[in-house]
Amino acid sequence: MSSARSSFDRSGKELLLTDAGRIVTDFARRFDNLRQDLENALAELRDNAAGRLAIGANESTTLYLLQHIEHYRRTYPKIKVQVRRCLSSRIPSS
Repeated sequence: MSSARSSFDRSGKELLLTDAGRIVTDFARRFDNLRQDLENALAELRDNAAGRLAIGANESTTLYLLQHIEHYRRTYPKIKVQVRRCLSSRIPSS
């Protein structure tokens, strides 16, 4: 990579970064932070610490589930819970 040679100013006794070198270093730090954020986010999903839970239920079932959903949300506060209330015939069976 030829730009690596121009990333350092070797004219003095000290080895200094050029403007290009500072930009490359800044982006490298940002990429490293993003990599760490990605690893943390994936670990949270793997550990059920974050994510989304979607529930489809008819009205009477939704009322029954409220206390269980409240408990689930206390246990997993970072997981977004979405309840879709609809007719039983429209809830997919799986």
